[in-house]
Amino acid sequence: YVLSLREKEATARFRQYVADIRAAEGALRGGDTISAERILDETPREFRNWEWRHMRSRVDDSLRRYPDMGRLLEHVVYAPDGRHFAVIADSEVWVFDAVSGEVAKKLASSDANRLAWSADGSRLAAVGWNFAEVWSWPGGERLWEVPIKGIGRGVAWTAGGKRVVAGSTAGTVLVLDAADGRERQRFEVPSRVDTLAAHAQRDLVAVGAWDGGVTLFDLAADAERWHRKASGRTVPYVAFFGGELVGAATKEHGVRMWSLDDGAEQPGLRHGDDVQVLVASADGARALTYDGRVLRLWDVASRVRLMHIRSLGRSLKSVSFHPSGRQAVATTKAGTLTDWHLGDGRDPRLLRGHMDDVMAVAFTPDGRRVATGGVGPVVRIWDADTSELTRAYIRHHDW
Repeated sequence: YVLSLREKEATARFRQYVADIRAAEGALRGGDTISAERILDETPREFRNWEWRHMRSRVDDSLRRYPDMGRLLEHVVYAPDGRHFAVIADSEVWVFDAVSGEVAKKLASSDANRLAWSADGSRLAAVGWNFAEVWSWPGGERLWEVPIKGIGRGVAWTAGGKRVVAGSTAGTVLVLDAADGRERQRFEVPSRVDTLAAHAQRDLVAVGAWDGGVTLFDLAADAERWHRKASGRTVPYVAFFGGELVGAATKEHGVRMWSLDDGAEQPGLRHGDDVQVLVASADGARALTYDGRVLRLWDVASRVRLMHIRSLGRSLKSVSFHPSGRQAVATTKAGTLTDWHLGDGRDPRLLRGHMDDVMAVAFTPDGRRVATGGVGPVVRIWDADTSELTRAYIRHHDW
């Protein structure tokens, strides 16, 4: 009687586990990742198997979720060494330890909009409501603050780190001395500046404007190099790629790209409509784009999509590549910070060959091969890296 009662209790718990798995799947189909995560985390550990791990991996592709700050997170940028990243939370600037996830320092700033680290990671620049400023790092002391006209909407360091470029809603692009903030150059655009980027090796600055224009300025020549109409709407992000291209996120045309030298248009990234975020990896070889639903990773040279991250909804505000190009951290409207592993950028691959249901799968201890077995009599061995079938064994009836 005792044994039977225990069996009944175990059976009931297992049935509840199965029901929870189905409920989590239903929540995922409905886009409710929060409920799916809660359901899966409350299931009994003794029943968790491959199906639980599969469902849990669908909830969130992230490496880490940082504690909810309860604040509106506007902008995030990785430090060049990858050990820290800076975040604007309710217009304040916070620096996180990227390894522990703990807050390393809160910087004395107010009403900041955009951030940029110097190439050596020793300084952090910001622009905001009528100001531009620079702090030292890791000390966090403000080195200087200067007034600017309008709201700062873009900031970047020029090649060599001797100047800071600040763009504002007044339609001005200021080139400031990094040592003391004194104005060295000034450029104008026809509409308000919404974004800008500086080339890592050349004295070039790209500006995206509210009227849909993209302008490339040559700082060495103290002149505009070219201007192009990218979109009928604002250009929220611009970025340099591969040393010879500049790209712009657009509402209607995905990511458009032009040659730096003459402004000739080049093939872009076919993300679809309404690209709201565009960032480049440190070497310009990869790009991340976001359209309000999906974050996509691209190989810029081939214009091939490498992977996409789902379950973001319409919440992503900004994203930044890790210096290695293998991770990315993002902020959301819900006040969360999420870190993703981008790996080699390959999508999950199908192992094709089984004609019936696959009932079992296992890696070899060295991780180099995968064994699969199903309803049929064949056990197949696959190369884990290439997904190629390397061997098949026939299961005899007397096994």
